[in-house]
Amino acid sequence: MQENYLLIPINIKPLENEILSSWLIRSAIANGIDPIGFTNGIWFDYRAWTRDISRYLPRDKIKTLANVSTLSFNEIFNLTLESCLEPILSKNELHPKKAWKWVIPIGIRNRSRINGLHFCPQCLREKPLILTKLWRLSWNVSCEKHNTLLQLHCPKCHTVFSPHLINYNHTDVTRCQHCYYDLKKTISCPSDAQATKLQAFLNKVVSQKTIPSNNFPLIDKTLKDLFITIRILLTLFRNFYRHKNAQYVLLKELGLTHLCSYYNPHHGDTLDSISVNERHFLFTVMSRLFTLTLEELIILFKQAKITKEILSVRGLSPSKTIMYISSKLESRKRENFTSTRKILPVQVKDKETVETLMSNIRQYL
Repeated sequence: MQENYLLIPINIKPLENEILSSWLIRSAIANGIDPIGFTNGIWFDYRAWTRDISRYLPRDKIKTLANVSTLSFNEIFNLTLESCLEPILSKNELHPKKAWKWVIPIGIRNRSRINGLHFCPQCLREKPLILTKLWRLSWNVSCEKHNTLLQLHCPKCHTVFSPHLINYNHTDVTRCQHCYYDLKKTISCPSDAQATKLQAFLNKVVSQKTIPSNNFPLIDKTLKDLFITIRILLTLFRNFYRHKNAQYVLLKELGLTHLCSYYNPHHGDTLDSISVNERHFLFTVMSRLFTLTLEELIILFKQAKITKEILSVRGLSPSKTIMYISSKLESRKRENFTSTRKILPVQVKDKETVETLMSNIRQYL
């Protein structure tokens, strides 16, 4: 079946860090049509909004979009999260049918969402309004411009931010598409300054595809080693509920003991799907570790009695930096305990006694 090409040219130019869905929504509004009808006119039998097109868009769909717009193939590709993550993930990790590390899943139910795109209430007040790729990357927990935590839900009805669902009657993307509450009025908590600084650093190195030599010491100064190291350490912090003593020692040395009672992990969720509040806690801790040298970090781990086994994260291959840190830590000691329980000899009963016992049991069967 041939594509049903849209006859109206798309002349809206994407802005810095704008995500594909944002550009499509703005283009739809500019052409006087809702986003769903707009994409149906571009890809005849491709239900774009039932997929995570901002994460990955098939190459043939990019070509079709390039044919009806003023953008090139590469310009459209650069609007996807795939373009951001190529420097830090392998090709196998970027398989379109797999979950991607560092991408907040949107949890699609038809065209509805249960997670995914976050927003800054203050950014929604600005013109031109764009939705950024940073709001879908899980190391981003705050708005660097306004120093407040990102939001996900409408505070009135708890519906997930869903600007792609605007229609003819309600075209304002800053309002909840379920109850029409003004999302610009959403109250947001201040973010930790050092956590925001770490976030900005990660955004910068991904954008520039290089790591400044004066930052967090790595054995292998590559983007992949950096992000694997950070992910393993973040997973370690998530598992602190199993190692309360290690948690307290680390937070005490980092001056963050006030966060002990704050941390309440959701054990069934992945690192990328947990709430922004939990990710904010993890990156607050991580930002303090980022100020240490590698040797200072090892000393701190030894004080907290973190072993090689605790640092080993299932499902994640260690980076060269983690392997180096692990080589300096002790292994967990396994003690052999000798049982002191007295073993009594088995007493064999005669046939008559056994029959009597069985007779008593049968009356309850």
